[in-house]
Parts: sequence; C-alpha cells; structure tokens
Amino acid sequence: MDQYESKEQMNILSDVKKSVAIDG
Repeated sequence: MDQYESKEQMNILSDVKKSVAIDG
C-alpha cells in the first residue's frame, strides 16, 4: 500500500510539473 501511495503522489507531482511547464 505504501508503494502504491508514493507512486500516486509521484504521478500527481509529474502532472503538476507538466501543467507548470505548459503555463510558464
């Protein structure tokens, strides 16, 4: 469960980075 949660967080972080890259 821990691994899955951290994987989800990393996916969210990469999504945010992509959004920032598109905006900036």
